Amino acid sequence: MLGFFDDVADRMVEAVRQVSATKPKSRVAYVEALALATPAAMPLHADLVEKWQTNMLEVGAAMLEPGFQEAMLKNLQPRLEAAMKEVAAPSLSEVDATDCTRLARRLVELAGEGRTMKGMLAVLAPAFLPCAPVLPPEVAACQPTGRMSLAAYDACVAAETPAP
Repeated sequence: MLGFFDDVADRMVEAVRQVSATKPKSRVAYVEALALATPAAMPLHADLVEKWQTNMLEVGAAMLEPGFQEAMLKNLQPRLEAAMKEVAAPSLSEVDATDCTRLARRLVELAGEGRTMKGMLAVLAPAFLPCAPVLPPEVAACQPTGRMSLAAYDACVAAETPAP
């Protein structure tokens, strides 16, 4: 089971590095990368579940075993700490319009994926709340209140974008 969590941590660290490579302006850009280490991300790790021949029940049971969490964290902590230094860089603000716009689009995309991604959507949505004051008007005008497809969302934003 430690191997499964080791692979999840590798995936999260790589996702953090990929975000860092885009030169984000705020911490909100890292929200999804960090969420990869949460139980809500299990649908995104289906390949790892198959690789390690496990399931959510076994993962949950392992987390309850005495000493397992400590062993897992001891194994993962050095890599996770390095990734967290990138996220906590003093040059990053909490939110940025560009990063928030990307997150808004990702939330719509996750909502369109249905029940499978419901947990991930629930984990990411609260991080979007501080974005409201910095969203460009065309993005703010297209925030879905119900189910919306990514194509419909993109069309809405395009229609609301002022002509240059």
